[in-house]
Amino acid sequence: MVIEDVATILIVDDLPANRDFLVALLRHQGHQLLQAGDGREGLAAVRTGHPDLVITDVLMPVMDGYEFVKQLRLDPTTSKTPVVFY
Repeated sequence: MVIEDVATILIVDDLPANRDFLVALLRHQGHQLLQAGDGREGLAAVRTGHPDLVITDVLMPVMDGYEFVKQLRLDPTTSKTPVVFY
């Protein structure tokens, strides 16, 4: 019997089609998914959902991916959260 690790993953992207694609792909692997439409929403989701990983777009309105990660790194409670840009 193989027990697989399940991660909580936050996907941050302003394009719903991109989020939907990643959600479908990762949910199929059994992961728990959170979503946000921009960096500001992403920060709120990280603070409430405590994801194991964040996958974020770079170019977004309101707060882009660079500023989002900068803010994550400034907060001691979220500074170690792994982030993948795409």
